[in-house]
Amino acid sequence: MRSWLNPEEGITVYFHAIIPKHVTFDPKLHTVFIRGAEELGQPEWSDACEMYYTENLHEYGSLIEGSIVIPRQSLDRAIPYKYVLHCGQGSNCTVEYEYIYEQPQKAGEHVNRCLYVKSSLLRSRDWHQYDDIICMRPPGTLEKFQNLFTNKMKKELVKGKKMAAKIMLGRIFSILQTWNPINLRNFFTQFRQFYSVVRVPMIYEGKAQPWHSLGLREEEVKKHLWKYLKKQMRPFLERKSGDALPEGCPVKSRLRMGLIILFLVEDTKLCLSERDLTSLCSILCPSPCSPDALHSDLHYILFTSERWQVYLVNLCQRCMVARVIDWLGILPVLHYCMQLAPPRKDSVNQSEDIWAALKGISFSQFQKELLNESKFLDFMESRKQLLSMDEYLFRSWFSLLPLGSLVPYMENFTEYLSLMPARVLDCFLGTHYRLQRLQKISKISEDLLEHVGNVFKMLMYLVNIYQGMILEKTSLESYLTVCLKLHEAVCRITKRLRFYEIPALSAEVICRIIGLRPPVDMVEDLGATARKGLLTDVLQGVLAITRSWLRTVLAENMFWKGSTVLFTYPEEIQVWRRLVGINFPAEHGWKESLLGDMEGRLKQERPLSQISAFCSPHWDAAGLEDNVARSFEKCVIEASRISVLEGVSCHDLHKFGSLVSAVITKSWPRNNREGLDEILEYLLTGPDVKQLFKLYGTDEKLLANITEDAKRLMAAASSVFTEVAGDVLNGSILVRRLELILKHKSQFLDLWQLVDFGEIEARHMEDLNCKRLNEIMSLSQPLSSACKQMTHYNLGPKVQEMAERIDSLTDSHIFQIFWEEATESLNDPKGEYESRPLALTEAYEYLYLPCYQRFMKLYQDLKSGDVTFAEIDVIFKDFVDKYNDLTLDLQIMCEVHPQAQRGWISERVEQIKEYHSLHQAISSAKVICKVKKDFGLTALLSFGTVPPGPAPQGHGSSGACTP
Repeated sequence: MRSWLNPEEGITVYFHAIIPKHVTFDPKLHTVFIRGAEELGQPEWSDACEMYYTENLHEYGSLIEGSIVIPRQSLDRAIPYKYVLHCGQGSNCTVEYEYIYEQPQKAGEHVNRCLYVKSSLLRSRDWHQYDDIICMRPPGTLEKFQNLFTNKMKKELVKGKKMAAKIMLGRIFSILQTWNPINLRNFFTQFRQFYSVVRVPMIYEGKAQPWHSLGLREEEVKKHLWKYLKKQMRPFLERKSGDALPEGCPVKSRLRMGLIILFLVEDTKLCLSERDLTSLCSILCPSPCSPDALHSDLHYILFTSERWQVYLVNLCQRCMVARVIDWLGILPVLHYCMQLAPPRKDSVNQSEDIWAALKGISFSQFQKELLNESKFLDFMESRKQLLSMDEYLFRSWFSLLPLGSLVPYMENFTEYLSLMPARVLDCFLGTHYRLQRLQKISKISEDLLEHVGNVFKMLMYLVNIYQGMILEKTSLESYLTVCLKLHEAVCRITKRLRFYEIPALSAEVICRIIGLRPPVDMVEDLGATARKGLLTDVLQGVLAITRSWLRTVLAENMFWKGSTVLFTYPEEIQVWRRLVGINFPAEHGWKESLLGDMEGRLKQERPLSQISAFCSPHWDAAGLEDNVARSFEKCVIEASRISVLEGVSCHDLHKFGSLVSAVITKSWPRNNREGLDEILEYLLTGPDVKQLFKLYGTDEKLLANITEDAKRLMAAASSVFTEVAGDVLNGSILVRRLELILKHKSQFLDLWQLVDFGEIEARHMEDLNCKRLNEIMSLSQPLSSACKQMTHYNLGPKVQEMAERIDSLTDSHIFQIFWEEATESLNDPKGEYESRPLALTEAYEYLYLPCYQRFMKLYQDLKSGDVTFAEIDVIFKDFVDKYNDLTLDLQIMCEVHPQAQRGWISERVEQIKEYHSLHQAISSAKVICKVKKDFGLTALLSFGTVPPGPAPQGHGSSGACTP
């Protein structure tokens, strides 16, 4: 039947339906029409559209199709209609309406099909109404029909709808047998119209409404749709290389079929399992081919209006949520659909998602949730051929990998980098973006920092192995720009000194790149002046960043002062050595600036601390000839020119010997070095001469580590002083020298005593029986008050006093106890340092003086009765039941003041004896109380002569013991 409207005047609706096998239908004897409401453009419920037999579906029945032009006013309106079967001709013609298996809700109402042409789904003036099977009313009574519908017919109807949908999808897919933009657009349009019809089955009964009683939910429709789509994918997934596709396969390209499936999945919002996602990604992953072949597969796709980039990004997001990694293989397709420009070389200012062509993909979150990094790397290794067809893929994979996987990634693709040296810069840029992300983390773990260090080692390795290639396609300026950014980021995230190797590696990479030169057959892109300016700017930047980082991580003073001087940061010297050892061009002042900073930190410390640190066992003895060691030693020598050697411990004899040698040679008179007057003046005015003579005369191990030049100078000094001292004694001293001695009398006398000490042992061993009195001591008055009367040992006043006192107190047990305790106090409790002999002046100051002062205090306290029970417990414990010995020891003590009264001695001895007895009684009482408590005794016990009531409260008493 002819439509009243021309196609250009309305909307052409194409009807597609199936007459099942069980319905009697002969195309030669039967005709099928559509009747419906007047919105079809014909009188209502008249034959509006004739349907024609188009295909024999064999066991499924017959496919019929027809079309009608409906008014535009009928768009977006529900229109009831039904298929009508005509049998016969003329007056013998019978008409039978199809039957909708749904009981009417109201008497007299009819249940019809529902046509709803959505204007939003029209791409031209065509609409395809994909209907299912046409059912006729079964014979028999209404009651029998209702029973059939309830118990059996519902399943058959659903089965028929699924069969019809499968056939209709085949008709739609057949459009793609010729692959061109027009057919692609028709396919997308017709599928959307098909899905709008089958998604939720609709009927018309007074109004449009879902066919609920059928029980066919949208989830089941989607499940059936995906089953059909998997059947379309199967030949491509199971196909082996060289195998032909099955006959009738509408799409001949694997990738094209993948894009069609992707469109259908996205358009219908199908939910896919992990396995299904893997299959879809697999079919979307391009086969290894050239970029031209990829273009051939995808070219027409871009002519459609579909949002392919969004579809592909959504698929990537789905896979990330499901932890499916195969989406990494579809990135070349995504990049093609993005229509990206060639990668920029100066891309350091781009955002990472633009640089890596991952816009819209939450790759940072993906890294955090990635569980199997090795599986990730294995997939990339298996698909590395894709890199040749996609310039952005290397960047994308780099940005997607966790930090800990970057090194193996670069190792796995070294062969690719050798073919594409321009990608080496991408390794630097990718690292730069990764460090930018790390800067946003408030607390970076040690594992992450270790990964960063390993990445920089790998970057250095890449520069070394590709040094002759990386400037072929990339400018030096590009590398240095990103390296400076890298160094800045590294110094920001490295907040602990123990990870100093990371900034050091970063700076070393820059140093290595500066030394690169373009291949000989290439013209350098920078002139000499421009290159020099670039290097200056970069090196100034690296130096400024490094110095700022050092100030941050070395916030505390260089030394920590406790019982010994220690480095606050144990790694500090290694840090300076590592950084100073980077060989930047000398003209840029890298070494000098860093050494200046180190010296500045060192000079903020007290001179004594500098020397103590240098001579301590904590100073790293390795590399004594490096710049840092020489600079450190220079500062220490400068500090040593102040009188600070007094009190310095020489734990490292080699270093201390070097320091002492330096002090000697640096401070020695520069003019006429061997002249007696100049040497004498040096001895009397030099700040460290006293300490130098003390060390030189007493420590043989130290002498072994002093340089030969220093030994010669000290021997000359000793000889000069001995000669001058002899001149003083025999009166032959020159007046000008005597005036100099008197001017510096204190220094002269101190040195006199130190020089004498070296001869004491030898003089002590001499046999004096055969010597005359005037040979061993002076019988005349000294020449000046600066000299004492000479004896055989030539002892100074203090040492002479010490010798006399010790001799008079030799038999004092109490003095011996104090002497031993004073000696113990000088020992190193940890045993870390080697002890050395004390000079007599040191013995006087550190042993005798504190011992004698304590002895005198006890003497005064005993006389006055102020001695405490605590002192009695400790000092006189050896005299329990030895009170005659105690009396004798106190008599010896009184020799300190021979003329003083000694009547107090017997009284104190008796008091001490009484205290000891009382203390023993209390101890016995404690034992008895413990026995009583342990054995549960209840009888009263007598303590003999111990009076009743509380026990006397003496030192250590614990009160009375009561039953």
